[in-house]
Amino acid sequence: MRWPTDWSVHVGKLVTIEGVAIDQKLGATLTGEGEPIFIDGIDGWPDGFYLGGDRGKRVRVTGMVIERHDLPVFIPKKGDSP
Repeated sequence: MRWPTDWSVHVGKLVTIEGVAIDQKLGATLTGEGEPIFIDGIDGWPDGFYLGGDRGKRVRVTGMVIERHDLPVFIPKKGDSP
């Protein structure tokens, strides 16, 4: 499938999409033509898939689209220390 601009219509559906394998602090990530996709439950890609920086192998991933709202967001107030 093409990289959607709105993932909400795909929540709960099984999809297959291609992108580049990248490791980030939150875990394995797939990057492509839009917002990055975080692969739930995988801390990082297996050896040989992520080569450092923005260099990763192009992969095809199949999985269920989920939406999570568990990461805290902090909006600093003017004058408060970070």
